[in-house]
Amino acid sequence: MKKQSREDYLRALYHLWEEKKIIRSKDIVTYLEVSKPSVSVMLKKFVNLGYIKKSPYSEIKLTKKGELKAKEITQRHRLVEVFLKKALKVKKENIHKEAHELEHAFSTRTINKLDKFLNRPKVCPHGKKIPK
Repeated sequence: MKKQSREDYLRALYHLWEEKKIIRSKDIVTYLEVSKPSVSVMLKKFVNLGYIKKSPYSEIKLTKKGELKAKEITQRHRLVEVFLKKALKVKKENIHKEAHELEHAFSTRTINKLDKFLNRPKVCPHGKKIPK
């Protein structure tokens, strides 16, 4: 399982949970623009890794382990968005796509330095809370 793909799915799960509080595989298909079989394969892997639990009614819930990992990835993405907006003056409509490309390149140590450099922002340019 590619690290980037796994991180994309975890960030999607966290985003969907923030928005709806209920996560279903069809929402992941729409959000990531991937096939339903791809989502099914990844969700099985996440169950085995202990990141999620699935209910009989197709509801997906992040476990504590999954939530911590998803928050870390979301924090990384949103901090990169803040950096792109504040330091590089990237247009708001381009920030998400650019951050998506860069979020996988930074180490945890660099993200911590970036957080400090940006004076520990609370929200990203889209108004979403940056998890800590």
